[in-house]
Amino acid sequence: MDILNKELKDIDKRRKKWQYAWVNDMINDEDFSLRMEEENNKEEDINKQLSSLQPSSEKINTEDLSEILRDIKSNWYQLDTLEKKMLLQMFTKKIAIDRVGNQIKPDCLEIKEVQFF
Repeated sequence: MDILNKELKDIDKRRKKWQYAWVNDMINDEDFSLRMEEENNKEEDINKQLSSLQPSSEKINTEDLSEILRDIKSNWYQLDTLEKKMLLQMFTKKIAIDRVGNQIKPDCLEIKEVQFF
């Protein structure tokens, strides 16, 4: 979400630059309209992504939650890296690890502590 919010700020900065260039006759009306439309489309896409990341306010019953957690375990290897990261961020408060080897491999790390929300 932070990355998407930063991108929205960048779009706003670019939009101001396009406006400045247009006011100072550095670009013509047609170029200005095209650039603004591009920025608006990017902004709309990012806002859609942000809204899909917002947690829903509806309550999930315990039975459904239990089923979801079982599905996570069985589908873990089908998730991409970003999905795994987001999942861990949703459920864990802290993960403490310790290096047990000198190589840079997952099996050289040992999980010492996990705190859930």
